Amino acid sequence: MKSHFSYDLNRFNTLEEEIIRLDKQHSHFNKFETKKLTELGVNKTSRILEIGSGTGSITKTLASLTPGGKVTAIEKEIQFKKMWQTNLKDFKNAELVIGDSFEVLPMLQHVFDFAYLRFVLQHIKKPHELLKLIFEKLDKGGKLIITDIDDQLTFCYPHSEKLDNLLNDVQIAQRQLGGDRFISRKLPTILTQIGFKHISCETICFTNTQLSFQDIWRLNMGFKSSLVPSHSSNIVNLQYQLQVADEKSELFYNVGVVVTTAQK
Repeated sequence: MKSHFSYDLNRFNTLEEEIIRLDKQHSHFNKFETKKLTELGVNKTSRILEIGSGTGSITKTLASLTPGGKVTAIEKEIQFKKMWQTNLKDFKNAELVIGDSFEVLPMLQHVFDFAYLRFVLQHIKKPHELLKLIFEKLDKGGKLIITDIDDQLTFCYPHSEKLDNLLNDVQIAQRQLGGDRFISRKLPTILTQIGFKHISCETICFTNTQLSFQDIWRLNMGFKSSLVPSHSSNIVNLQYQLQVADEKSELFYNVGVVVTTAQK
């Protein structure tokens, strides 16, 4: 069966390596996500659909906010199942469905107040089709929350041509797999076409003045490295050069994400 996704656990050297990256990613975003979800109206009885739950770290946050509600998480990678179950062992209001979202969503019999996707749409070959399926599963007035990337938000000063070349090669590699590293800028148009309203976008940036260079590099380059394994030595060399500049306080490094919200 042809995959709908550019994300594949088999591309990483080890599962443990990817778990570390995902845990770090969650630790940086969790506080902001919790605040954003609360501001948007997530409450104790909310019914939430989560696409791409991974190890369950995000699901745990969602479940803790909705003790009288329900979180339905969909994840295609069965390797994450046991970790998800461990993370959610104390929560009775969360369920995991292993499978392809394109196949699972039409089979769900209930509707949701919220749908949440973090770093998922960049991997989807047909984002319009997935978002349309989600739209159909939202209750009237239901809200969609998407956190995803735009590679133009990754840059450094002094300018690095090597970084530009690496990003370009990563963009090509992910595009060949059906992904899109510029998905966030396209979402307002796609969501409007589907029928969503009250669309809003917010850019969140992280720099090496906030995080250690090592953390921001792992946050920014972990998945990218898996897309271009032939570049591994060049990536290591680039990391070293930037690390040296950072230690001398001669580097500014920025990565950013876009949080898009919309309502049915």
